Amino acid sequence: MSDEILQYETLTYWKDLLTHLFVHGGNFEDCARDAEAAAQAAQMTSEHMKRVMALKWTELVDQALDDHILTESEEHRLKSIIDAFSLPQSATNERGHLSQLVKAAILRDLQAGNPTTRISLDIALPFKLQAREVVLWAFPQTRLFERITKRKITGGSTGVSIRVMKGVYWRVGAFQGTPVSWDETHHTDTGLLILTNKNILFSGPIRNQKISFAKLATVEPYRDAIEVQRDATTAKPQIFRDIDGQFAYNVIQFA
Repeated sequence: MSDEILQYETLTYWKDLLTHLFVHGGNFEDCARDAEAAAQAAQMTSEHMKRVMALKWTELVDQALDDHILTESEEHRLKSIIDAFSLPQSATNERGHLSQLVKAAILRDLQAGNPTTRISLDIALPFKLQAREVVLWAFPQTRLFERITKRKITGGSTGVSIRVMKGVYWRVGAFQGTPVSWDETHHTDTGLLILTNKNILFSGPIRNQKISFAKLATVEPYRDAIEVQRDATTAKPQIFRDIDGQFAYNVIQFA
């Protein structure tokens, strides 16, 4: 049997085994050791095997999230595969699958009333958290846009002045213009956006603000943004861009 055929059959077998482990569970560590030995017998490098396994792992993540529900057993088995086979984060998150997995677990925690921190920040948090407030996700380099209403008068005339006698003038033709207003969206700042189970926290060079979920009047999700407006007569809509808009929306709704 040629090395190419042996490698193909070996990889096919282990990809099928990963599927079995994901569906039924099992001894992940023993399987990983056997996979390493089989890779050596087939003249395959460990890196090659891990790349193939990581690709199969991303397919299993898609399968787990296909029904939009991540169960605890699915999460446990997917994480066990990563640990047992030492799959690198660069491979598991190459197309965002690891992030999707963590986000799905965060939303499940919120729905169960058990918000849990699943990420770690390598910077000091620029805000003081409230009691029982936990950090759920962070989006670096988030652009903040604000809608600003502008107004001007159109169609007005200052009229003309007519001299009727020495030192006396009569002004005719003057009338008030029509007020016109419109909204413009301005890029206000770029900074760190943090989602907790209670607030939207934004910290940038120009603006630092905390927006309570409880005080939001409207929340509008977009693919890469959310638009929020506080429940206040003077509040203006704010748009946070370059984020996962649907995930942020779900966090606010489930919190």
